[in-house]
Amino acid sequence: MSTLPLSRGLVLCLFIAGCTRTAPPPEAAKPAVAVTPAVEIEPTVAVAPVAAKPPEPVALAEPVAPPAPVELTTPPVAAMPAEGTSWILAGEQGVVEIDLTGKPLRTLSTTSARSPRWVGGRTKVAYLAGKDDVFDDLRIIDRSDGSDRRVAMLPADPPCPREAYAGTDEVPPMMSLTNEDELWIDRTGAHACIVYADHEADLRTATRYMSVRFADAHIDARVSGHSEVCPLPDQDLPPACSSGRTPQEKVESPFPKREVESRSPSKRWLLVQAASELGDVLHRQFVLYDVDTKAIYPLPRDKPGAWPKAMKLDLRKGEGDTLIEGLEDVGGSEAITWIGDHHLVIGRTLFVAGETIVELPGDVAQ
Repeated sequence: MSTLPLSRGLVLCLFIAGCTRTAPPPEAAKPAVAVTPAVEIEPTVAVAPVAAKPPEPVALAEPVAPPAPVELTTPPVAAMPAEGTSWILAGEQGVVEIDLTGKPLRTLSTTSARSPRWVGGRTKVAYLAGKDDVFDDLRIIDRSDGSDRRVAMLPADPPCPREAYAGTDEVPPMMSLTNEDELWIDRTGAHACIVYADHEADLRTATRYMSVRFADAHIDARVSGHSEVCPLPDQDLPPACSSGRTPQEKVESPFPKREVESRSPSKRWLLVQAASELGDVLHRQFVLYDVDTKAIYPLPRDKPGAWPKAMKLDLRKGEGDTLIEGLEDVGGSEAITWIGDHHLVIGRTLFVAGETIVELPGDVAQ
């Protein structure tokens, strides 16, 4: 027990001794002060190399400089492809931009989508978003900054109350876009014009004609029904859409008994309807006619790759009311549009006339 006070006393003595010795060496402090200026001058020389080393941090930051992946998903305005060098597609993978060969350039939206349409020139695109084959969310995406907004939820309910179908053999119809030609932007660019129906044109019993105003999402809807359960008066498009679209150019056919569906912007290629047949739905067959060489080319689907060889087909024979063996048919509801000088899209197949065939992973904006 006596060792504890002894040790404390010993520590105290040492502490006092140390204290009494700290006062005398003011001279010892002077060298420290004298050294300090010397040390300060030499570091000044050493600081110069340190100041010259910033290139190393810059080099470390270099990987950030080439933001290739970032540009593909959220590109700045400057990264937007030049006019005429890309197209917009809407499909299961979302809304993407591709180059003229079908190669993806950037992703604008990852929401499952369909039926894109240009709005206000080529800066914005309206499209239908959804899932499980229900696409009733009308949206607009801006190519310049990738902003994506909902315009309106489209009414997909049947035209008559569901109670009207109770106790009958008829099932309340699901209303949706059944024909790609029945979604377009009016001539002013202020409205989306949409026709919802329960079937393709030749089998319909219920139809809803709509105009959707982009400015305030106002929906003007007119409904027609032709079933016994849901009889409604015949109606047509709302006034905003009654002017329709720009009329298609009429082109004289080189084959008196076959109509020209459309002509390429380059004027070289004619899309000629070789045959059509109305079964359960309308089926049509087309060929591409080269005005320069007078050659006829088939338009095979699901066969990407090289351009097909010209075929021998006398379109001056027959009336075109029977399908031709060896030609693939096109459903009456599929989109058919020229998106370039010699770039024809049928459904989700791109025909670069005279060059190649590309299968697209979505619907192309038109």
